[in-house]
Amino acid sequence: HGIPLYMKGQLTVKQPVHMSDLTTGIMNSLSDPDAIGQTYEAFGPERLTMNELVRYIYDCTSRTPEGWNFHVSELMLDPLAFVKAYITGVSGVGGVNCFYQTNLDTLERMSISDESQGLPNLTDLGVKLHTLHEKMPWEVAARDAHKYYLYENVEEVPVIKPPKTVTFSEERDLQLKRASGLLNLIPGI
Repeated sequence: HGIPLYMKGQLTVKQPVHMSDLTTGIMNSLSDPDAIGQTYEAFGPERLTMNELVRYIYDCTSRTPEGWNFHVSELMLDPLAFVKAYITGVSGVGGVNCFYQTNLDTLERMSISDESQGLPNLTDLGVKLHTLHEKMPWEVAARDAHKYYLYENVEEVPVIKPPKTVTFSEERDLQLKRASGLLNLIPGI
């Protein structure tokens, strides 16, 4: 299954937040009088590319590119992705059960980097943010391709490397490269 991402997700930087951290922030805001009328940003503690995020999720489910035909495809060269997204968006049938809930809005949101506006965030509400490596393996455990397998010893258990985060300078380089737009599809430019 190819997952269509703009520039294969290598130029889109995301900062995922776990739902329990978001819920804790909401609950804390209800009892904080200073939170009345405030807007808070909901970002996680790590910044990583969309490509790295997708790769990490697949790694957590014991799926390999070879065994499961997993790859990230270029969204702009995949017209079928746009057709599927359009049909899902306008169709009253299926909705959440068609094409992994992908519609045109979802494709656009997956292509936009998360950027802070400088507003207060969840840590200002007293939330201790969890990293992706702390929560994601548990979240996708139900989709683990080998969850039925009982390992005979610890050495057999696959080791999942943590996702590679993006530094400030790397993110700045990605922003400059992203500014070239579709010219990035042409090799050597």
